[in-house]
Amino acid sequence: MKKQLFYILTIFSLTLFACGTVYKQVTVQKIGGFKVDGLSFDGIKAKVELELLNPNSYDITIEELNYKFYINKELVNEGVETFAQVLKGKETSKIQIPFKISLTNAVANLIKKFDSSKTYNYKIEGKAKVSVFGQSLTKNFSHEGNY
Repeated sequence: MKKQLFYILTIFSLTLFACGTVYKQVTVQKIGGFKVDGLSFDGIKAKVELELLNPNSYDITIEELNYKFYINKELVNEGVETFAQVLKGKETSKIQIPFKISLTNAVANLIKKFDSSKTYNYKIEGKAKVSVFGQSLTKNFSHEGNY
């Protein structure tokens, strides 16, 4: 009987602990950089570095990002990236998203108009699949800024 009571209390305590753990949204703090890896007639290969803040006291693993990236409200890229990147609790981490920008008319016009003295608005939004204590969660994210 004591053994059964011990198991019941242990399971009850673990359930309370799990229910009491509140997930705080990981946020994009800023775009840390943009690096062009290659240029061809097919498009531009690049990487965007995101700085992410995990406000939780525990680690979170990013499993997948489904994203759209805009510059001056023009969609320049969208895709799905699979990761296994751990974001340490209470820390800012950097992840790189590799992608290819096709030279469509909209993007070609944006490149033609590019002026390094101007400020450009950007937006990245989508869904992130994260793993917390072995459970997968899908959360929306969005970040806007100037570059």
